[in-house]
Amino acid sequence: MSARTLIDVVKLSATYLADHGSDSPRLDAEILAAHALGLARLDLYLQYDRPLDETELTSVRDLIRRRGGGEPVAYITGAREFYGRPFMVSPAVLIPRPDTETLIESVLEWARSHGSRRIVDIGTGSGCIALTLAAELSDVNVVATDISADALAMAR
Repeated sequence: MSARTLIDVVKLSATYLADHGSDSPRLDAEILAAHALGLARLDLYLQYDRPLDETELTSVRDLIRRRGGGEPVAYITGAREFYGRPFMVSPAVLIPRPDTETLIESVLEWARSHGSRRIVDIGTGSGCIALTLAAELSDVNVVATDISADALAMAR
């Protein structure tokens, strides 16, 4: 079998993921290939013609199969960006969603206009809401709680 290059692997992976129901097969393939290889996504294109060895191919294939089986990319990589910051995630917490950033904008506007000094995030999960608000509102005390010890560990 001839050597597979990075770009070949990304293309094949995207096709596989499209056939297995991914809404964003190319993006998923890029994120998972980069994660498996310890690269930034940009490196996939800067090194597009680099051949992968069998160990690297196996690492990428394993992650692509998991995604093809329906596991979310964020759970596979263990991280999700939210409001420009990386957050750790696992099946113990919900994956931060882009539409939740709208909530952040609303709370920031409300807190700034009302002079809020304390915000409580009940059911914090990954902590993305509480930690983002704490970072954006340095003069506000933000308290994050959750009934799940696993979620609190993730947020911590």
